[in-house]
Amino acid sequence: MLGNARVRLENLSYKLQSSDRTTLVIVFLGLMLDNLLLTVVVPILPDYLYELEHSSTASGNLQEQLSIDEPDDYSEYIESTSTTQRTFIAADLLNENSRIGLLFSSKAFVQLFVNPCVGIISGRLGYSIPSFVGLVIIFFSSVVFAIGSSYGALFFARCIQGFGSSALVISGMGLISSRYPEEVDRSKNMGVALSGIAAGVLIGYPFGSIIYDAAGKALPFALIAICIALLGGHFPILSAFYQTANAFF
Repeated sequence: MLGNARVRLENLSYKLQSSDRTTLVIVFLGLMLDNLLLTVVVPILPDYLYELEHSSTASGNLQEQLSIDEPDDYSEYIESTSTTQRTFIAADLLNENSRIGLLFSSKAFVQLFVNPCVGIISGRLGYSIPSFVGLVIIFFSSVVFAIGSSYGALFFARCIQGFGSSALVISGMGLISSRYPEEVDRSKNMGVALSGIAAGVLIGYPFGSIIYDAAGKALPFALIAICIALLGGHFPILSAFYQTANAFF
């Protein structure tokens, strides 16, 4: 009885993993989680890094520091603030904005240079393994974002996300193309898969700001990492990975 149930379960799992529709859903979710991680940092990191850099002197967040003792009449506030103090605040914020801008743009620069390499690798190994590896890298990036407590750690997490995004996007689109050889079906389903990018971008900003305000920096990234881990466990790519491993060993 148990043996038959196990065989049925294995057959069902194989059918789901080999299903074109399952592959489409997984690529959609992978792209959504990637872009969720891309945008969730925007409402979190500026405030977090400012607090981190000014933890010895600042007792609140960036908005609180700028609004302390601010009167109703903003012109009175400007007049009451010394020129030296205003210059110091402006220079401090300019330096912080430069660091944040460099951190945000690092992912795009890495992805720009890695894309051609991923295309060559995918052409030789197929699309399954690179896309799965890309998801693993994005998972690792989420974990580093969650536990990182310095600018260097967060910069590193953003950079390695560029590697994962490149592998996932290029190989994921190639995987969809290989599963849907007909031009009409391919165009339709690639559009569905790419809509995961828009979904992740739209969800990321409110998701990050609400959870960061309620529970701190680590939780949004931890939730994304958990979702990526659950998705990775259902990848049809695993079967291709096992087949490749068996071929070598």
